[in-house]
Amino acid sequence: GGQLPAALHNVTIQLPMYNERRVAKRVIDAACELDWPTARLEIQVLDDSDDDTRDIVTALCTSWRERGINCKAIHRKAKIGYKAGALAYGVEKASGQFVAIFDADFIPTR
Repeated sequence: GGQLPAALHNVTIQLPMYNERRVAKRVIDAACELDWPTARLEIQVLDDSDDDTRDIVTALCTSWRERGINCKAIHRKAKIGYKAGALAYGVEKASGQFVAIFDADFIPTR
């Protein structure tokens, strides 16, 4: 690509999850397919799952990274504060100037 317009900010999308294997793929795919320049988009899947959702999330993020999307699976060792704790943990590492949070059962439109 060419130069990005200065008006487009870096955005971090946070997807907090806990054992949500049935909806993980659709929300991750929808977030990664947002109509935003990939150089200005970071997807954080904040996964505190203790079931096979972890494996699904890791595989999906790897697949999206291979396609050039900055998609990170973040698994916390200490699950303090439930989803709010996961969001706070992710914000500390976020590269975006703006943060959007989508619950796992919400599917953002492109």
